[in-house]
Amino acid sequence: MGGAIVSIVAPIIFPDYWELPIGLIGVGVLYIFLYLPSGQQQFYAPRANVAMCVGVLLAAGFAIYSELFEGEELIDRRRNFYGVIRVEEVDVDDAKKDRYVMKQAGESQGEQFQSPDRRNIASCDFNRTSGIGRVVGYLQQHNLAGIRIGVVGLGAGMLVTQGRPQDSYRYYELNPQVTELAKEDFSFLHDTKSKISIVHGDGRLSLERELKSEGPQNYDLLHVDAFRGNAPPAHLMTKEAFEVYFRHLKTSGVLAVTSHRDYYDASSLFRGMAELLGAEVRWFPAASDCKNGAGFAIFSRSPDIFADARVQARTGDWDDHDTSKIIWTDQKSSLMSLLIWSR
Repeated sequence: MGGAIVSIVAPIIFPDYWELPIGLIGVGVLYIFLYLPSGQQQFYAPRANVAMCVGVLLAAGFAIYSELFEGEELIDRRRNFYGVIRVEEVDVDDAKKDRYVMKQAGESQGEQFQSPDRRNIASCDFNRTSGIGRVVGYLQQHNLAGIRIGVVGLGAGMLVTQGRPQDSYRYYELNPQVTELAKEDFSFLHDTKSKISIVHGDGRLSLERELKSEGPQNYDLLHVDAFRGNAPPAHLMTKEAFEVYFRHLKTSGVLAVTSHRDYYDASSLFRGMAELLGAEVRWFPAASDCKNGAGFAIFSRSPDIFADARVQARTGDWDDHDTSKIIWTDQKSSLMSLLIWSR
């Protein structure tokens, strides 16, 4: 019953995760009414009720304060079965840094500067000098007629800022409300000159269905941008998933996986997958001035891209400073194998 209320009812009636504080306050109020002083309880019950009343008032005050005053200025918020998506405006007082940020579970899913002259400049994680930016630049330089890019995870759609009229982007997005916010509160998808298509549904399942119905998409670049924060999506990081990704790539195509090192470090997993699938992999760390700190593991079966001087200059050491390799499969995977035990 509780699970059904939280996963089905709460997303309909609450715009954010309000069910926990409301539930705690409700339990406290219920306790006060159930244990009103009477008879032998007259000495002890009032003290217990006073303590509970104080607790209820503090909890209610904290919940109201958090909603009204804590955090950045709220621009938009949506909730459904997949969670709560917020759009916040940060650095409002600095015209150069003022930007909208899309967040889910406290993690940035993309941002856009609000200054008219900077609206189509991606933030440091996805600009032209970032790891993924230099990979896109290399592919465009060697494919003047246009490139095909697939992206698992839409977010705000920052990667399209590098698109040319002859390029095409195909996004795979699980949560339709992310698409709504990307179109309503951000302008990347509207402003780009590239061709854009969006497929709703689980990214891996959508790619598998396309293989069966349409065949390989022949991407020059497939970017898996769903590996950020404290909950790595294991089904996107197994041997079977990587085999699907590579089947959708051209022979010289590139697979990029975004990785945000927080409580987990996927370095050994990336190295293991590359060896298993006969590809080379390099790590492109986040720039030191990037607040979010998203890095990229870049895979390719063609060594040419890693020989490019501009791409090569952006590579760095693996975060774990190790050479160990592990492999996940659909039958066997463990987050414990990626857990950072010490810092």
